[in-house]
Amino acid sequence: MSEQSEALKAQIDKMRKDIAQRAKDTHSSVENAISQACLMVQRSAVLNMKNTQTNPDVSYGKRGHHPSVPGDAPAPDMGTLMRSVTFNIVKDGESKVTGYVGSVILDPPYPVYLENGTSKMLPRPWLAPAVDENRDAILKLLSDGAQGREVSVSGNIDVPD
Repeated sequence: MSEQSEALKAQIDKMRKDIAQRAKDTHSSVENAISQACLMVQRSAVLNMKNTQTNPDVSYGKRGHHPSVPGDAPAPDMGTLMRSVTFNIVKDGESKVTGYVGSVILDPPYPVYLENGTSKMLPRPWLAPAVDENRDAILKLLSDGAQGREVSVSGNIDVPD
């Protein structure tokens, strides 16, 4: 093989390694962006519940729970739903990353009942509004992550004990 061929082969190998590293860095940036987007939705869902106005004209239960107005986020009673809101990042191989936000309460699935309503209760959505109010910021995070830019969301979620 000639010196030119060897130099060309070395140059091609270097480019392949550079491209592979950029792909790995971009994947990492996208994964970080998805995590940050999930954190943003989680924070909004909790804050929406925390700041919900209750209906003072309606009270029920032993402690006199005052529910939220239909269409608003659920009114916190003991903070169980707020504390249960979390997110999970799932990696499927080397190319697919999915973020899930929701409640870990499954039985009974009252977070779903609150979100969608039942035959006896109008919805008190808490997850869809959190996604909707952050849609533009989420798209920007994902775009920045896909371009390999550093992304972060600051702040903590203060959930009552």
